[in-house]
This record gives sequence, structure tokens and C-alpha cells, in this order.
Amino acid sequence: MSQLKNIKYWKDNYARNGARDKEAVRQFMECEGREHVRSLSNELRNVKKGNIESEVLMMTVGKNREVQYESYPHWAELMLLWMAELKRTEGL
Repeated sequence: MSQLKNIKYWKDNYARNGARDKEAVRQFMECEGREHVRSLSNELRNVKKGNIESEVLMMTVGKNREVQYESYPHWAELMLLWMAELKRTEGL
């Protein structure tokens, strides 16, 4: 599970208690350093490319995100889009 330590950190610290993923991404980018943001992006790219086993994703990200976003790669793609938008529009 260490291959997704940044996603786990994001989920445990920013995307809990019903927080929406888009807002959790904003909070993460506002509070964490560039290296953490870059590391999260790298892990999300691997999820988007299908490089992570679904069992690992189910344990780390949760089945609810697969259902809500139709797939883990689609969820990761949206997360990356939100991150890029925040970087472009707000300089995060």
C-alpha cells in the first residue's frame, strides 16, 4: 500500500467526514508543499493509467469513489483536472 501513501494521506487528512473531493483537493494544495502536491499528482497519474490494482484502490480510495465516479481512472482524471485548474487559476 506504500505505493499510494500520498493518496491515503490526502484521503485521511482532507477528504474525510463527507468533504467533497474537489474541495479536499483545494485544501490539500493550499496547505501542503509543492513536493507533496507533485507526489499526489504522480500517484493519481498511475491510477489514471490503470497501473494500480483495483484491490489496492478499493482498500485505499474506497469502493464509493469507484461507484460515484464510474471508475478509479475517471476519479483520478478528475482529481488531476481540478489540481491543474487550481494551479492555473489560483497559482496553487
